[in-house]
Amino acid sequence: MIRQPVRPYAQELNAPTEALRIAWTVDSWQPEGSVDSEIVRCVEQVVSECERAGHELVQASPVFDYEEYLHAVCVAWAFGMDVGLDMFAAVMGRKISEETVEPVLLSFYQYSKGLTAADMFMAEFVLNKFRRTFGKFFEKYDMLLTPTLNKLPEPHGKYSKMRTDVDYEGYMRLCEETKVHTTAANVTGQPAITLPLGQSKSGLPIGIQFMARFGEEDALIRIASSLEKEMPWCNRIPPVHVSR
Repeated sequence: MIRQPVRPYAQELNAPTEALRIAWTVDSWQPEGSVDSEIVRCVEQVVSECERAGHELVQASPVFDYEEYLHAVCVAWAFGMDVGLDMFAAVMGRKISEETVEPVLLSFYQYSKGLTAADMFMAEFVLNKFRRTFGKFFEKYDMLLTPTLNKLPEPHGKYSKMRTDVDYEGYMRLCEETKVHTTAANVTGQPAITLPLGQSKSGLPIGIQFMARFGEEDALIRIASSLEKEMPWCNRIPPVHVSR
């Protein structure tokens, strides 16, 4: 049963934030991955601000088998996708082929076609282990602070599904190089919030993610509200913006 909030979430805005024990990491979680130096500096600035606010910050991270995790995510995201695509193709009177489907999406479809119920069972077994690893980690910490993205925003085209040099699994690995921390929150079901607390030298936004224990959205709102006051972003308007 999901824990019910003790009061409306709107009342958590500007509410006092109790001292928290917050783990933080700039580990990319990919064996060969890395986090851009400007993002690392932003994380460290936020760590310092949280310490100044009276929280205890500990550099720590959940430990898990990344390759096992990535394979399970690929299976879970793909299972049944072929059925949906077949349905839409039939409704539109089209055939699924290189002429009608983007290369990466076609690989996604073919990958999905090859999956079995046993594949999905094993993937869910791995993802359940992953969730329990995070659950155990959060017995020691109230929150986990990570980069939102491991890399600064990149030029258009890198993540295009028109690419022919990567298949479905390669594309997923490519995307995970940037957003592995946010995917983890999707898998565990724990509440998380990303805040635009930094900016690169070139003016690009840098986000910081906070993940809390299951059902503790209220704590996230309180800390987000306090950080918005101490590290405001309302005046950071890019050159191309609707207000200009």
